[in-house]
Amino acid sequence: MLRSPRINKSAAIVAVFLTMMMAVTAGAWAATAQLHLSGTARGRAIALPTNADVGAEYSLRAGGRLNIGRSTISGSVHGVGFIAVGHCTGSLDLRTAAGTLQLALRSSSAVKGFTMCTAYSWVVTAASGHYAGRRGSGEVRVVTSPNAASISFG
Repeated sequence: MLRSPRINKSAAIVAVFLTMMMAVTAGAWAATAQLHLSGTARGRAIALPTNADVGAEYSLRAGGRLNIGRSTISGSVHGVGFIAVGHCTGSLDLRTAAGTLQLALRSSSAVKGFTMCTAYSWVVTAASGHYAGRRGSGEVRVVTSPNAASISFG
């Protein structure tokens, strides 16, 4: 004769409660994992040879103190080429003692012709070390001049 197992209702309620609390805690952690960047880095901008039809491209290397600590930044920005209207794009790699962040850039507004943008929106595309699993987005200003670059978050 088979006996059906007895279910302890109190234990079942506690198990359901703990499962719900773990889900809420995980959701709260994900909400706090949002990354915000502020501060300025200065360095070099090197104009790369490109076909004029595809727009200007600059290689960037900079260093400075951001809210996440002393940072080195490398990357590039790409202007709009021979099209009616478009967005500038770019990418930045941030390195700190705690880890790395990879950011994708897109100009905040569309521009015409051979304009080089300065205002970008950024989003985290990859992160490692202390920043692993962190997400974020914000605004960054990238100003280039012959041999100089300023990258300001905030």
